[in-house]
Amino acid sequence: MVGVGTFKGPGELGELLLQSGLLEPCAAREAYHMAIGRLPGMADTATLVAVTQRFQEHHRFDPLLVDIVTHEGFAHRREE
Repeated sequence: MVGVGTFKGPGELGELLLQSGLLEPCAAREAYHMAIGRLPGMADTATLVAVTQRFQEHHRFDPLLVDIVTHEGFAHRREE
């Protein structure tokens, strides 16, 4: 994996991604993207930072999804 390292199998890939610090922001961003039904924009930055920080604490997807839909930024839909 360019810029991260080499791996054999899914276990080593998972470890590389966790150690790289790239997994949590990517997973949180993509989950948020799917939840809001559009690409996140600048107005979503504070929400993404908050849910990413929480995801980095627990590394579980079920609380990540709850954090997304219960965050204040999710409740206020912006017009496009």
